[in-house]
Amino acid sequence: MASFKRKTINDLIAITNDPDIDEVSVEWRRGDAYPTRVVTDPVRQSTDDEVTYTVSNVTIG
Repeated sequence: MASFKRKTINDLIAITNDPDIDEVSVEWRRGDAYPTRVVTDPVRQSTDDEVTYTVSNVTIG
């Protein structure tokens, strides 16, 4: 079974700026301090390597 690690907002921003990832899609609602969803495709020509991160339960402090 896969193991999942919670990521911080800073982790997600670093992922979106990683030049080694072929394709990144970010959903960010106007006025929010954080994205709501990040989708990555590290190798465009590879199968089943896409990862979707959904942001929820955010506490700003």
